[in-house]
Amino acid sequence: MTKKCNYSFSAEKNYKLISERKVSFEEIISVIESNCLLDIIEHPNPNKYSEQKMYIVKFNEYAYLVPFISEVDRAVFLKTIIPRHKATQKYLKIGKSNEK
Repeated sequence: MTKKCNYSFSAEKNYKLISERKVSFEEIISVIESNCLLDIIEHPNPNKYSEQKMYIVKFNEYAYLVPFISEVDRAVFLKTIIPRHKATQKYLKIGKSNEK
């Protein structure tokens, strides 16, 4: 059995995400812990963000990228939440090919 991570995030960033994107870190953590994690990938810009990886999570039938930093003792700091159409097409097979 795997041990759960301890998640942390900026409260200020969380309020901004709720206001602007209608999604919160608490919701994303719940999704991750409910086994709706689609993938974990390296950050696409490793030169600038070498310490970061990205969760790809399914939330409300859409794929979101969640950059994070792994800290000591299985702690994970979540940076932001980014809705991504290309990830939705790739991981959820939703998009142009399914439209009528």
